[in-house]
Amino acid sequence: AVGDWELRFGNQQTGKKAYEKALDLLVQAGKTGDEQAKAFNPGPLTLVPAFAVQPFTRAFFGISPQATLNYRGHIDLSLKVSELGQIRSLEITDATPNTSVLLRRILLTYLRKQPVRPLVQDGKLVKESALSLRVYYAY
Repeated sequence: AVGDWELRFGNQQTGKKAYEKALDLLVQAGKTGDEQAKAFNPGPLTLVPAFAVQPFTRAFFGISPQATLNYRGHIDLSLKVSELGQIRSLEITDATPNTSVLLRRILLTYLRKQPVRPLVQDGKLVKESALSLRVYYAY
Protein backbone atom coordinates (compact mmCIF):
# COMPACT_ATOMS: atom_id res chain seq x y z
CA ALA A 1 0.00 0.00 0.00
CA VAL A 2 2.91 2.36 0.71
CA GLY A 3 4.36 1.76 -2.75
CA ASP A 4 0.95 2.39 -4.30
CA TRP A 5 0.58 5.61 -2.33
CA GLU A 6 3.99 6.87 -3.39
CA LEU A 7 3.36 6.10 -7.07
CA ARG A 8 -0.04 7.80 -6.93
CA PHE A 9 1.61 11.01 -5.80
CA GLY A 10 4.43 10.89 -8.33
CA ASN A 11 7.21 9.52 -6.13
CA GLN A 12 8.30 6.67 -8.42
CA GLN A 13 11.68 5.92 -6.84
CA THR A 14 10.26 5.94 -3.30
CA GLY A 15 7.41 3.73 -4.50
CA LYS A 16 9.86 1.31 -6.10
CA LYS A 17 11.82 1.07 -2.83
CA ALA A 18 8.60 0.38 -0.90
CA TYR A 19 7.64 -2.37 -3.35
CA GLU A 20 11.11 -3.92 -3.08
CA LYS A 21 10.83 -3.90 0.72
CA ALA A 22 7.41 -5.57 0.49
CA LEU A 23 8.86 -8.23 -1.81
CA ASP A 24 11.72 -8.82 0.62
CA LEU A 25 9.16 -9.37 3.38
CA LEU A 26 7.32 -11.92 1.23
CA VAL A 27 10.60 -13.74 0.53
CA GLN A 28 11.48 -13.73 4.25
CA ALA A 29 8.01 -15.15 4.98
CA GLY A 30 8.85 -18.08 2.71
CA LYS A 31 6.38 -17.24 -0.06
CA THR A 32 7.09 -18.85 -3.42
CA GLY A 33 7.52 -16.86 -6.61
CA ASP A 34 3.93 -17.62 -7.65
CA GLU A 35 2.60 -16.59 -4.23
CA GLN A 36 4.59 -13.35 -4.38
CA ALA A 37 3.30 -12.55 -7.85
CA LYS A 38 -0.31 -13.32 -6.88
CA ALA A 39 -0.13 -11.17 -3.72
CA PHE A 40 1.57 -8.32 -5.50
CA ASN A 41 -0.39 -8.38 -8.76
CA PRO A 42 -3.93 -9.66 -8.15
CA GLY A 43 -4.79 -8.81 -11.76
CA PRO A 44 -2.83 -8.34 -14.96
CA LEU A 45 -2.92 -4.56 -14.53
CA THR A 46 -3.34 -3.13 -11.02
CA LEU A 47 -4.15 0.57 -10.94
CA VAL A 48 -2.83 2.35 -7.87
CA PRO A 49 -3.71 2.80 -5.19
CA ALA A 50 -5.11 -0.72 -5.33
CA PHE A 51 -7.15 -0.09 -2.17
CA ALA A 52 -9.13 2.77 -3.81
CA VAL A 53 -12.28 2.41 -5.87
CA GLN A 54 -11.24 3.23 -9.42
CA PRO A 55 -13.48 4.97 -11.98
CA PHE A 56 -14.89 2.82 -14.78
CA THR A 57 -15.24 -0.20 -12.47
CA ARG A 58 -18.21 -2.13 -11.13
CA ALA A 59 -17.45 -0.92 -7.60
CA PHE A 60 -17.44 2.72 -8.71
CA PHE A 61 -20.94 2.34 -10.14
CA GLY A 62 -22.22 0.14 -7.29
CA ILE A 63 -22.59 -2.92 -9.50
CA SER A 64 -22.18 -6.30 -7.80
CA PRO A 65 -19.21 -8.42 -8.93
CA GLN A 66 -21.72 -11.23 -9.65
CA ALA A 67 -24.08 -9.08 -11.73
CA THR A 68 -24.40 -10.03 -15.37
CA LEU A 69 -23.61 -7.15 -17.69
CA ASN A 70 -24.63 -6.85 -21.30
CA TYR A 71 -21.29 -6.01 -22.81
CA ARG A 72 -21.43 -3.98 -26.01
CA GLY A 73 -17.92 -4.78 -27.12
CA HIS A 74 -14.25 -4.91 -26.30
CA ILE A 75 -11.01 -3.10 -26.92
CA ASP A 76 -7.74 -5.02 -27.17
CA LEU A 77 -4.62 -3.24 -25.96
CA SER A 78 -0.89 -3.78 -26.01
CA LEU A 79 1.29 -1.92 -23.55
CA LYS A 80 4.38 -2.06 -21.43
CA VAL A 81 4.58 -1.52 -17.68
CA SER A 82 7.83 -0.19 -16.24
CA GLU A 83 9.26 -1.02 -12.83
CA LEU A 84 8.33 2.55 -11.86
CA GLY A 85 4.64 1.93 -12.57
CA GLN A 86 4.47 3.81 -15.85
CA ILE A 87 2.43 2.64 -18.84
CA ARG A 88 4.38 2.89 -22.07
CA SER A 89 3.81 1.98 -25.71
CA LEU A 90 0.04 1.92 -25.19
CA GLU A 91 -1.93 1.17 -28.31
CA ILE A 92 -5.21 -0.31 -29.42
CA THR A 93 -4.60 -3.47 -31.42
CA ASP A 94 -8.22 -4.41 -32.11
CA ALA A 95 -11.76 -3.49 -31.11
CA THR A 96 -15.33 -4.46 -31.74
CA PRO A 97 -16.31 -2.82 -35.07
CA ASN A 98 -18.88 -0.48 -33.51
CA THR A 99 -16.48 0.90 -30.87
CA SER A 100 -16.63 4.68 -31.10
CA VAL A 101 -13.59 6.90 -31.48
CA LEU A 102 -14.69 8.73 -28.31
CA LEU A 103 -14.72 5.52 -26.24
CA ARG A 104 -11.29 4.56 -27.57
CA ARG A 105 -9.94 8.02 -26.71
CA ILE A 106 -11.43 7.94 -23.18
CA LEU A 107 -9.80 4.57 -22.45
CA LEU A 108 -6.39 5.57 -23.78
CA THR A 109 -6.42 8.93 -21.97
CA TYR A 110 -7.48 7.29 -18.72
CA LEU A 111 -4.77 4.63 -18.85
CA ARG A 112 -2.02 7.05 -19.87
CA LYS A 113 -2.69 9.08 -16.72
CA GLN A 114 -2.78 6.12 -14.33
CA PRO A 115 0.18 4.82 -12.42
CA VAL A 116 0.06 1.04 -12.13
CA ARG A 117 1.74 -1.47 -9.89
CA PRO A 118 4.83 -2.93 -11.56
CA LEU A 119 4.80 -6.66 -12.24
CA VAL A 120 6.75 -9.16 -10.16
CA GLN A 121 8.62 -12.23 -11.27
CA ASP A 122 10.88 -14.44 -9.15
CA GLY A 123 10.79 -12.03 -6.21
CA LYS A 124 11.88 -9.00 -8.24
CA LEU A 125 10.21 -6.09 -9.95
CA VAL A 126 10.30 -6.64 -13.69
CA LYS A 127 12.14 -3.78 -15.40
CA GLU A 128 9.60 -3.69 -18.21
CA SER A 129 6.66 -6.03 -18.81
CA ALA A 130 4.78 -6.36 -22.07
CA LEU A 131 1.06 -7.00 -21.70
CA SER A 132 -1.86 -7.67 -23.99
CA LEU A 133 -5.25 -6.91 -22.45
CA ARG A 134 -8.87 -7.09 -23.49
CA VAL A 135 -11.16 -4.50 -21.93
CA TYR A 136 -14.90 -5.18 -22.18
CA TYR A 137 -17.28 -2.26 -22.07
CA ALA A 138 -20.95 -1.73 -21.32
CA TYR A 139 -23.04 1.42 -21.12
